[in-house]
Amino acid sequence: MSTRPAEAAAGVHRIDPDLRIGAVELGVSDVSASADFYSHALGLALLARAADTVQLGPPQHDRAALVLHRVRGHCSRGRSA
Repeated sequence: MSTRPAEAAAGVHRIDPDLRIGAVELGVSDVSASADFYSHALGLALLARAADTVQLGPPQHDRAALVLHRVRGHCSRGRSA
């Protein structure tokens, strides 16, 4: 990866084009409700489901963009899990 002198002097850095960002992982109190929300809000498809984990990603892709994990004992909207 090379940086041009003018960019280096200005403090500008390029991101390596081979960089790949992995899935975002969130702890949630209600995996099913959260999966429904992100499916509708972002158009993500269900890729995999386990007891306390759901993987969501773009339709027709097998790589998760969002992984939801159930967090036990977390309070949400005044309710206890």
